[in-house]
Amino acid sequence: MISSVAPLTSDQEEPYIPDEQAPYTEAAPDPVVFSTPMRDEQEEASTKLMQWLRGVGDAPPSASMTDENASVSSANELMFCQVDGIDYAFYNTKEKAMLGYMRFKPYQKRSVKRAKLHPLKLLVQFGEFNVETLALGDEKEVHSVLRVGDMIEIDTGTRYSIQNAIDKVSVLMCIRS
Repeated sequence: MISSVAPLTSDQEEPYIPDEQAPYTEAAPDPVVFSTPMRDEQEEASTKLMQWLRGVGDAPPSASMTDENASVSSANELMFCQVDGIDYAFYNTKEKAMLGYMRFKPYQKRSVKRAKLHPLKLLVQFGEFNVETLALGDEKEVHSVLRVGDMIEIDTGTRYSIQNAIDKVSVLMCIRS
């Protein structure tokens, strides 16, 4: 399943009004977003994190505050390791390898795998991916194209392959549930 916004259905569309009958409305101007030190700091931190996740920035994310009443796993503790040519980094959680990132080189393809123990949710953080899935018991493979912000949920038992569709290093967030 891919999470995306569906187009309007015919019963949701505005009725057509010819130009001579249409009331004139002035287009709303784009909102003005003022720069503030906090906003600038957050944007810089977000950019640095994405560059580091993609492997194009040297500086790991800065350490966050800790909380003794909760389990905090900060981004600067992420360590990428390579498995079958794909770079993986997972947050240190009570249940190991449940939330992390997969980093793909340009046009890199991950061979067909099966979601064995847990359903997977893959969320595109940077780039574009081609995903092929074959659900348990199905005969027809499904092809999906995922772009930034898109998510695919892969059920347990489903076979799937993933390919980075662009010529830049791309990143998927991986959630095992």
